[in-house]
Formats: sequence, structure tokens, C-alpha cells
Amino acid sequence: MKKLMFSTVFIFFLAIGIAGAARLNVFVNIEHPLPTEARFELAGLSLINDQGTDVPVTVSSPGVSTAVSFGQSFLASAEVPVGRYSTVILKMKNVRLGSRKIPGDMEAKIKVNWELKEGESRCLFLVWDVRGSLRENGFAPSFYAMFQTRPLRGETLYVTCDEINTLFAIRTDTNRVVASLATKDTPRQVAAFPRGDRLYVLCEKSRSLLSVEMSTFRVVDALLLPMVQSPRFLALVNGRTLVVTDPNNDQIFLVDAGTGSLLKSRRLGQQLTNVFYWKKGRQIFVSSAGEQKVYQLNADLSPARAYETGSSPRGIWVQNGWLYVADSGSGTVSLFNLATGKLLGRVRSGRKPVRILGTRRRLFISNWKDGTLSVLWPGQMAISRRIKAGLSPSALAVCNTRRWLYVADRGERGVTVVNSTSMKNMGMIELGCSPWDVAVAR
Repeated sequence: MKKLMFSTVFIFFLAIGIAGAARLNVFVNIEHPLPTEARFELAGLSLINDQGTDVPVTVSSPGVSTAVSFGQSFLASAEVPVGRYSTVILKMKNVRLGSRKIPGDMEAKIKVNWELKEGESRCLFLVWDVRGSLRENGFAPSFYAMFQTRPLRGETLYVTCDEINTLFAIRTDTNRVVASLATKDTPRQVAAFPRGDRLYVLCEKSRSLLSVEMSTFRVVDALLLPMVQSPRFLALVNGRTLVVTDPNNDQIFLVDAGTGSLLKSRRLGQQLTNVFYWKKGRQIFVSSAGEQKVYQLNADLSPARAYETGSSPRGIWVQNGWLYVADSGSGTVSLFNLATGKLLGRVRSGRKPVRILGTRRRLFISNWKDGTLSVLWPGQMAISRRIKAGLSPSALAVCNTRRWLYVADRGERGVTVVNSTSMKNMGMIELGCSPWDVAVAR
């Protein structure tokens, strides 16, 4: 096959905002909690640099409580001047231990020694030692600071946030944010290839594909995609080959992520959105909202079949010889027989279902407008259960070893964690920004 070079591989400067600034994402980690809830309101947060200048940081979520999910609270995400910093100052009010209010306002000065460089997006963790906050004469919150370290390569959840052009790394054993990385403009879908030590992030506004080395958590390649207008959805095909859809120009692309080559492109349908690669059958499925169809393609993008769906097909999943299609327009999930191409039937899921993800025993459908997940047994034509999952659940990912189902929730500005066995909502990972996509590297 003749390869068409469409991009020169280049490393670009990952600017995230104003010149001379870096993005700082601040979280509180709870350590040694007490049986009684402790909480306070943050009246102020500031940084002191090596020149002694006080740099105030706008706090988005001032309330801090030991009862927070997974022992981590989001505080702030802001652009701050670059440079080396020596101190973090917390000003607290309304400090409470259970029902008892601790009189007076409090201030904590936390010594640090780290540097922020231009264009970075980094995490600062303020660790609240709750048991260590007990004093003979009362209660005074005790803190120390940790700057982000390199995340573990395996069992990590990656989340793209297009609002702040940032990729977050979250440990699946603790469900806590551990690091962040600046991306190019408008990061959208993300795909993990652990065997190749790569994470691929598609950035819509900059029309680029980032290659992130998972072992070092740094961008090692960036491929400009000049033939596309607004790349938004991607899937890993085999090894380092990706399939990308562009809703604005009705095209689907095969991309060699290692060399930056366009392997093939095809104009197909109208308003192409979600794309899914069926590994067992080596075939690609793509939703066309404009034509109300799902197209089935061979690995070289040659057509195989088209399925007539509802008014606005989105999420796609293939399992046990069946094709499942979430139709956000009609609120249903269509079930097709892959062998015959025939429609078996439609199941009402909820208002505006957008994504589908399957495990061995269940399929989960995110209903955007209902704030719920629908649970479907493979091959059956009835929803067995609905799970409350925030305000606007969308992208889904699963960590099989931990039995966690992760749900991106743009309305709640975080990631909902569901136990995929008990099907219980376990809580929210707070990010302070609207997540667009989630992916687990095992």
C-alpha cells in the first residue's frame, strides 16, 4: 500500500495559556482520618516564590471534608507565573470536628521546593494529616505538600480535559489523581497501547495526535493532521495503527502513529462520530449521524456492510456475534446479528444514550440527559438495571482487575466510579474540569 506522508513529525511547545505561565492543579489528600468528620472552608490559597512574592491562586472548591470520596478533594486549577516556589499558604475558616466548631480562623504555611516551567500542567497535593491535627488544647489542621511524581505505567486511568488542555493520570488502586500533563488545544479521545508504552491523544482544535510515553509520562511525538478539520474520535486498530473520524468533513482516516503517515482515507456518510475496532473480526464500525447508519468496514477501510439505525447513532459495541448501537435521538439501543446483518430489536435505554461498554457479563450504556447508566445482559432485550451516575455521563472505561467502571461526567466535572460487580456508585473523582474521554492502561 502506498503511504501518503501528510505530516512531518515534530515536537512542539505545549503552550497552555498566557506567556510565562504554567497550570497548577491543586488537590487535598486526606491522611489518617478520624471516625468523626473534620472539615473547613478555604478562605485563601497563595504561593510564595523565591523572590518572596505572594502569588494568589483562585480556589474553585473551597469546602474540604474528610468524608470526600477516595480521600481526595479538588481545590483549584489556575495559571500561575513560572518559577521556583518555597511556600504554600492556606487560610482556613469554619473549621469543624464533627458538630464542634473550632473557634477562630487558621493559617497553615507549608514549605515546598519545586519549580514550575512555562507551558506545563502539574499537580500539587496538600496532604492533610487529620490525626496529626489533634492538639492538647484543641484541633489545628496539619499539612505537608507533595509535588506530582511519575505515575505507574500499569493500572492507570487517563482522562482528557479539553477545558484546560490537560491529561490527568489516576491510580486505579486508590482512585486518586497522581499527575497531570499539558496537551495541545482541545484534547479529545485517548487510546492506550501498553505493549508499545504509548498513549495516543487526539487534539481537535490543533488537529494533532500526541504520542505520550507512559513510562515517563511525557509527550515524545506530535503529528500534525493537516487533511482533517476537527478530529474527534479514534480507535486503536492493531499495534500502532489508529483509525480517526472527522465529523466536519465526513472522512475516516487510517493513521500510522509511529511514522506520521496517512495509510488511507475514505469519505463516508455524513457527520461521522464514534468509531469502534472489533479485534476478533478485524473490522471497523463507525456511526454516521447524518445518514442514520452504522458502517462496517474492513481493516483497509473497504466497505463490508451498512446497518440502518435510529435517528442519531453514537456509541458502538460488538460482543458475542452481536452489534449494539446507542441511538441518542430515540433513546434506544439497537441490537443487530453480525452474521446476517438483521435487526433483532431495540431496547429503550434512557434519554440520549451516547456510549456503550461491555464486560464479560454485562453491557453498560451511558445516558447523557438522564444522568444514569443502563445495564444490559448480552443478547437480551431488556434493561436489567439503572445506576445513578452524576449529571451527564458519557465516555466509559473499565479496569477489570479492580472491577471499576469509570464514567466521564462533564456536568459533575469529574469521573464517577462504579463497582462493575455490585453495580454500586462508589463516588466521584473530582477534577475541577469537564472530562471528555477516559482510558485504562492495564
